[in-house]
Amino acid sequence: MQSLWVEKYRPRTIGDLVLPEQYKKDFEICIERKEIADLLLFGPPGSGKTSLGLILASKNGIIEHQDNVLFINGSAKETRGIGFVSSVIEPYLKVPPSGNDRYKIVFIDEADYLCLDGETEVKILENDKVVNMKIKELKNKSEIKVMSVNLENNNIEEDFAIYVDSGFAEMFEVELEDGTKVICSEKHPFFIMDSDEKLIEKQLRELSEDSKIVLLEEHT
Repeated sequence: MQSLWVEKYRPRTIGDLVLPEQYKKDFEICIERKEIADLLLFGPPGSGKTSLGLILASKNGIIEHQDNVLFINGSAKETRGIGFVSSVIEPYLKVPPSGNDRYKIVFIDEADYLCLDGETEVKILENDKVVNMKIKELKNKSEIKVMSVNLENNNIEEDFAIYVDSGFAEMFEVELEDGTKVICSEKHPFFIMDSDEKLIEKQLRELSEDSKIVLLEEHT
């Protein structure tokens, strides 16, 4: 069965990743001890965030049983709201891990699309008083004052928040030549052949009907 070139050549171990040596050592220690803290991986597309997360959540990382990993696409409309946390993630984490694994992992890819429901209340400062206000009511405010902690001196200080309306990420079903179907957002990367028969990476939204997505056995 064929699958995407990018999946065939995705790194499978920490040693396969292109990372600073100190980072590799830190993650290898986590794997050796079977211990890991909560992680937020940030960086440009193709920098290895997803690959690192998949390694840590596999038998080459700290998890033996895949039942102990919940994979979530953070850009999907059904999973990106706070309601999904209470209805799916919390019940999943309340069940103890299977086998000898010490942890359960919630793996959220494209987590930058996660958002709070507009009805969610947050605390802001108005007229030097702390008040509760729904997120949707902040949309037209030119200035949003909040309380923050200065990490340099641990003092509580006034700060400013920014309202960001991220909208919804539309999901698409892409069927490959071998019949394989991929569910992804418009920013999902694919490898294709350009006019010079060279491999290049493009997002789904950049592809045309005549774009040739490279499959595994087509390129080795």
